Amino acid sequence: MSDTKYVTRAGNDGTVSISEEVIATIAQEALSRVDGAKPVGSTKKNIRGVKVKVVGEKVTIDAHIQVTYGQSVIDSAKLAQKEIAESVSSMTGLEIEAVNITVNGIAPNVSTAQ
Repeated sequence: MSDTKYVTRAGNDGTVSISEEVIATIAQEALSRVDGAKPVGSTKKNIRGVKVKVVGEKVTIDAHIQVTYGQSVIDSAKLAQKEIAESVSSMTGLEIEAVNITVNGIAPNVSTAQ
């Protein structure tokens, strides 16, 4: 039996089911577009530092990131929250209850590294 959970929306034309893994992948892709933030960690339940919990049609996303040295930790985390929430919401139509960001470290700034 699979541990994969789905959000299912029923309509007049049938149902659409979206797995938590799909939502996590959308969040991870959104995070990859945030300048100064990099996802960390990867397990079966945690796709590149992103964990998703769905209750009904509300989604809570936990993302673990590293912030690039020299970038504002708070600004990078807030931008990551915004980008993830907007991407998941627009691509799935689901309500975002929360995007929780945990900064686990500082990544080297490659452009200034020698």
